[in-house]
Amino acid sequence: MTSTDDVKQGKVSILLGSPESLLVQHRKLIWELAEAKLIAAIAVDEAHCVRKFGFPRKKQNGKTKAAFRPAYGRLLEVRAMIGDVPLVALTATATADGQAKLIKSLNMSPCFSLILPPS
Repeated sequence: MTSTDDVKQGKVSILLGSPESLLVQHRKLIWELAEAKLIAAIAVDEAHCVRKFGFPRKKQNGKTKAAFRPAYGRLLEVRAMIGDVPLVALTATATADGQAKLIKSLNMSPCFSLILPPS
């Protein structure tokens, strides 16, 4: 098992975490890594979850339903903490509208989009 010290010393190449762990449990660690310039990039897998789970949704009856996992909607805070590093957002299910909203939610403009059909 990798320790926090191993991470701080740059002995870890890839650090995986949920939005909640990055923003809550390990926020101080992320901040320290960012200050030490040890974070080279951010990858958001299943990026459609940012829009699907991270923000309140209007129900058909007009009422607003709270976000299921609001930390997804706060991933922009991670970008703000880390600074200007490349970000890749991966999803296989976002619609064109969902992609546009995702780009806006993660402040990825300008960006390069690579859209490939399933093989």
